[in-house]
Amino acid sequence: MAEIVGAIAAFTGVIGFIGQSIDGIVKLRQFFRNAHSSPKRLRSLLRDFEGLLVSLEKLRSLLRHLQTAASKDPTVLEAIEVGAIDQEIRKCKRDIETWVQVAEHHDLKNSTGLQGFFNRLRIAASQDEIAEFQSRVTLHTSKMGVNILILNG
Repeated sequence: MAEIVGAIAAFTGVIGFIGQSIDGIVKLRQFFRNAHSSPKRLRSLLRDFEGLLVSLEKLRSLLRHLQTAASKDPTVLEAIEVGAIDQEIRKCKRDIETWVQVAEHHDLKNSTGLQGFFNRLRIAASQDEIAEFQSRVTLHTSKMGVNILILNG
């Protein structure tokens, strides 16, 4: 019984990390929307963030459902490896926190005039950074998708 209580508690922790990751994605989405005059690559990155957001929301919903089911029937959790999901969510959350810090540093929303122009120009010029963001977002989206498939299986 203690194992089941521990597993349910682990689900609660993972769900919390997913919620924090979703909050970060929402902040990043707003940041890149404010960069509307930036190149097409940023718009593509914004679409990728949207995909990660959807995957995280689906995973959170599925974990909440499993958590509820486990409170009624603890055997539901027997085949689920929460640790692996937790590890992936923590990596994703760490990356999102880093990206949010970068976005807050540029602060396009409050940048106007010449400062806003130079902030947008700096973002447009940092193609390597954008490519790295896009690569990591795609990786996290894929891993969340795999977790969703495994949990649904």
